[in-house]
Amino acid sequence: MPRTRTWTLIALLAAILTHASCEDPRDPASRSRDQSHAYPRELRYETADGWTIHASLSLSTRAQRPLLIDIHMLQADRTYYPVRPQTLEFCSVLVIDMRGHGDSLSYRGQTRSWESNEGNIYWGSFEDIREGIRQVERLHGDWIDTGSIFLEGNSYSCVLILQYFLAAPAGVKGLICMSPGDSYGQGVAGAFAAVLDAASPVPVYAVCSKGDYYCNGQVALMEGAWRARMQGTLSPSRALQLTRFVMEEGRVHGTHFLYTHPHRYPGALISWMRLVLGEPD
Repeated sequence: MPRTRTWTLIALLAAILTHASCEDPRDPASRSRDQSHAYPRELRYETADGWTIHASLSLSTRAQRPLLIDIHMLQADRTYYPVRPQTLEFCSVLVIDMRGHGDSLSYRGQTRSWESNEGNIYWGSFEDIREGIRQVERLHGDWIDTGSIFLEGNSYSCVLILQYFLAAPAGVKGLICMSPGDSYGQGVAGAFAAVLDAASPVPVYAVCSKGDYYCNGQVALMEGAWRARMQGTLSPSRALQLTRFVMEEGRVHGTHFLYTHPHRYPGALISWMRLVLGEPD
C-alpha cells in the first residue's frame, strides 16, 4: 500500500477516535448515545450505620427520566428483578441488595445475614435506599432525574417503602406495592393509611392475586381505607384519585408477577407512572 494512502487512513482513524472520545454517553446535550444503558453499573457504598451495600443501576435510554428503585422480597436479592428494555425506555432502574441479602452481607467488617435476627434487620434499612439515591445523584445526576422517584416494594418490602416515604418523602412521586402484606409486626394497612393522610400524599399502585392469602386480607383493608377517604371528601386529593388496586387471577406473589404476567407487567406500571407524572401514555 502506498505510504500516502497509509497515512491518510491513519489520520482518518484518529479523527474518528477523537470524535468518539468527545461524546459522553451520559451527556444530555448529546443525543447520540452508545449502548451503555444496556449494561447495568454496579454500585457499592457505605451507610452511616456501618453496612456495605451493593446495587445495580441500569440507565434509561433517555436523559432526565425518573428513577425506579426496586426493593426485593425477604430471602431474595437484586438478581430477582428483571430490568426490561421497555422499562429503560421510560426510566432508569436501581435494584438494591438490602442489608443482610445478596452481596450486602458486610456490617462493620463482619458478615451478617437477615437470618441472624429473622428479618428484623430490614427496619433499620432506610439508609440503604437514601444513600443509594445519593450515589445515583452524585454519579449520574446529569442523566437521571433524582427529583422524580418511584419506589417498588415486593411482599415483605411493601411496608418498608411506605414507611420510607413517611420518613423521607422528598422526590418520591409514587409507590408500587406488589403483594403487600404484614411483616414482622409491621402493619401494611396502617402504613398505607398514614401515607394517604400525609401532608403531601403520593399515589399507590397495589397488586395482589386472588389465590395469595398472605396479602388478600391486607389489600382489602388498604382498599377499604382508600374508599372511605374517596367517599368522605368532596375534593379528593390527586394522590387518592390516582391510587389503584389490581387483583390478578392465580396465586402469584411479589416479583414473580414480572415473570408470570409479562403481558401486563411492567407495561401497566409504566402507564401508571406516566399518568402520575402527567405524561401521555
